[in-house]
Amino acid sequence: MIVDFHSHFYPKSYIDEIKKGGGYAKLETDTQGRMIMQYVGDYNVVAGGHVNLEDRLKAMKDCGVDMQVITLTTPGVEREEAERGI
Repeated sequence: MIVDFHSHFYPKSYIDEIKKGGGYAKLETDTQGRMIMQYVGDYNVVAGGHVNLEDRLKAMKDCGVDMQVITLTTPGVEREEAERGI
């Protein structure tokens, strides 16, 4: 059994909250049409598998991965104000 222990995911509720703006992170679209999670000092390109479980499952199958442990990628919720409810 192949288990991927380093796999990131953005839950829809997290993406929806970041889209509202006014927090530590913000979402932008780059010149190639990709969604970018932008925050102080760094950014992440939001790939299909970061937000779409169907894309993730296909990639896992294509690569022979049986199971993943998914975690929130950067920036973490600890960077936001508690009032945001993220």
